[in-house]
Amino acid sequence: MLCGLCAFRVRKIRSLICGVNRSKKLKLHALLIDDEASARADLREKLAAHPEVAIVGEAATLRAARALLTNVDYDLVFLDVQLVGGESFQLLPDVRPGAGIVFATAHERYAVRAFESHAVDYLLKPIDPARLAEALRRATVAQAARSSRT
Repeated sequence: MLCGLCAFRVRKIRSLICGVNRSKKLKLHALLIDDEASARADLREKLAAHPEVAIVGEAATLRAARALLTNVDYDLVFLDVQLVGGESFQLLPDVRPGAGIVFATAHERYAVRAFESHAVDYLLKPIDPARLAEALRRATVAQAARSSRT
């Protein structure tokens, strides 16, 4: 038997997973961090099909990304692995606690390291719209679980 608060949390998470209460769906504020302008444009275009996502910033270099991560309010980060100035794994300490990370890269070899870093998902370029939708679903569920704990 679940206590009242636990039952509420389970219902809230279940409703997000099943798509119930779409009008109350959480808005995801996302950062796009990729050194390729064309890759950011492609992701931006694909995210336009998801009104629950608002892009709140973009960066192409490690330095610019670090500034965004420390100065902008966000829930989700789309992160390429290789950036001008280094690897994006160097940015992980700068990611706001509670924010989800979706790696979006052309390199399969970083997947294990990404998931060891508690990534929400790992997308391979070119990004498939169905996989992007699944990554957003996972990010929404993770965000709902985090917000139900507060």
